[in-house]
Amino acid sequence: MHGNDLIHMVWKNFGEAYGADPAWVVRTPGRVNLIGEHTDYNGGWAMPFAIGERMIMAGGYASDRTRLRALDMRDTVEFDSRELPAPRHRHWSNYLIGVMAEFSARGFALPQLNACFAGNLPQGGGLSSSAALSNCMAMLVDKSIGSSLPKQELALISQGCEHHYAGVMCGIMDQYATLFCKQDHALLLDCRSRSYRHVPLHILPYRLVLINSMIKHDLAEGAYNQRRRECESALASLRVKHPLMQDLRDCSPEILADARARLTETEYRRVSHQVGENHRVLAAEKALRAGDLPSLGRLMHASHISLAENFEVSSPEQDFLVASAMDLKGVLGARMTGGGFGGNVICLVHQDRCEELRLSIGAGYLTRFGKTPEFHLCSPEDGASFEEAGPP
Repeated sequence: MHGNDLIHMVWKNFGEAYGADPAWVVRTPGRVNLIGEHTDYNGGWAMPFAIGERMIMAGGYASDRTRLRALDMRDTVEFDSRELPAPRHRHWSNYLIGVMAEFSARGFALPQLNACFAGNLPQGGGLSSSAALSNCMAMLVDKSIGSSLPKQELALISQGCEHHYAGVMCGIMDQYATLFCKQDHALLLDCRSRSYRHVPLHILPYRLVLINSMIKHDLAEGAYNQRRRECESALASLRVKHPLMQDLRDCSPEILADARARLTETEYRRVSHQVGENHRVLAAEKALRAGDLPSLGRLMHASHISLAENFEVSSPEQDFLVASAMDLKGVLGARMTGGGFGGNVICLVHQDRCEELRLSIGAGYLTRFGKTPEFHLCSPEDGASFEEAGPP
C-alpha cells in the first residue's frame, strides 16, 4: 500500500475505532544500512539512509483508558496509562508500551491515549520496522505531554524500549536513522558521540536495489544479543593491556594482532569485523564524495564477506543472493543489510541491468530455495515527520 493510501486507511480506522478524528499523525520511515553493520553498539560508525516505506500512527487523547490498535494485525490492547502492563512475549505492543514506560521512568505523567497504526514496512526484513514504530510512539507521547524533547532524547527513549521491553540490546543507529535522515543523502553516524553528517548519495546511472530473501529474522531470539556479549567479552580482554579503550572502535589492526593470543577464536573474529567495518564506513564516505562508485561497491562486498565469515550473522539465502548478484555484469557491490539472520540484501546496480538482476536472481533463488525473492528500487528519503492532524 502506498503512503497516501496508508494515511487514509489509518485516519479512517481511527475514526471508526474511537468515534473522533485524530489530533496528530506521525510518519516514520524504515531504513537501509548502506554500510556499517553491528558497529553501533560498539561505539563505531554506520551509514544508513531512510526509505519511502513507513509506519503511520494517528493519535489523540482518551477519556478513560489507553487503547492502542495495530491495524495490520487487527489487534487492540487496552490498559490504564497509570499502570502499564508488563512485556508480552514477541508482541507488537511491547514497542508502544515500552516507549510509555521510558517516559514514565523519566518522571513524566502519562495521559490516556487512543492510537492506531499501520505500515508498509516488512516486519523481520531488517529495515528497522521496530525502530520506526517505537519512534512513532515516542513522538506521539512527547506531543501529548507537551514535553518537546529533542529528537536525540526521543531516540534514546526508543532504544530503551528495545532494551527493556523488546529484549534486544541494540545500538542507536536505527533510531537515529528514522529520525535524522535526509532526502538524497546517507547519514554518517558516529555511534559513540551520536554526532552525524549527511553525505550526498548521488549514484546515477547506478541504483540501489533491495532484495528481500523472504526469510524473516527475529533479533529477540538471542543470536543478536549473543554477538553483543561476545564483543563485550573481547573488549574486556583488550582492556587488560589497554585500560583506556572505550569501545571496540578504539581497537587498531596493530592492537588486534598483538592481542590475538589473549582472545578466543570467536572473539578475534568479532573484533576483526569491527576493525575492518569502521574503516570501510569512513572509506565509503570518501568514495561517495569523490563519485568513486566502484570503490563503494568493493567496500560493500567486503562488508558482506566479513559479516558472513567474521561476525557470522548472514544466512545461506543472503549469501546466495550476494554471490549471484556479484556474478552479474553491471553490479558493483552487494551485501546483507540489517541485523542479519535473514532479511534483505542491498545491491549497487547499473540502471540498465536492474531487470536482468531481477530475472536472473529470481529464477536461481526459486530453484535453490523454493521461494521467490522480492525486488525493490529504493532511494534516500527524509526522516520522521509530525503534524497536527487535518483531513488527509
